[in-house]
Amino acid sequence: MFDSHLKRLCDCIDGLTEVAIISYEGCVLDGRNKDGTAGAHASVASLTPLIQQMKSGFQLLGLGQVNSLVMEGPNQKRFFWPINEDYLLYVESDVDEREGKVVFELSLTATELLGYF
Repeated sequence: MFDSHLKRLCDCIDGLTEVAIISYEGCVLDGRNKDGTAGAHASVASLTPLIQQMKSGFQLLGLGQVNSLVMEGPNQKRFFWPINEDYLLYVESDVDEREGKVVFELSLTATELLGYF
């Protein structure tokens, strides 16, 4: 059901290595690697409690809601973009990938996916 959207992200983002649709509880609905194979999403599912804590912390501090999150390491970036209150898009890309392009594509795809939920 989500394959065409995930494939488009893979095609549009050159440095993308993995993309997934996950719930804030860590359930992976669908995902794929750049080469089209099913991805190993255990690592992204393990990060969802951290995202939940950040959302709660922002609200407790009166900072509003977390709209998106980018984590950058020495070799890769991880983008988390909300689809709705229950699901989000995850993209793992090379560290050199342009953030603006990734954010634009995530925003576009999240809007398209909203109709499925």
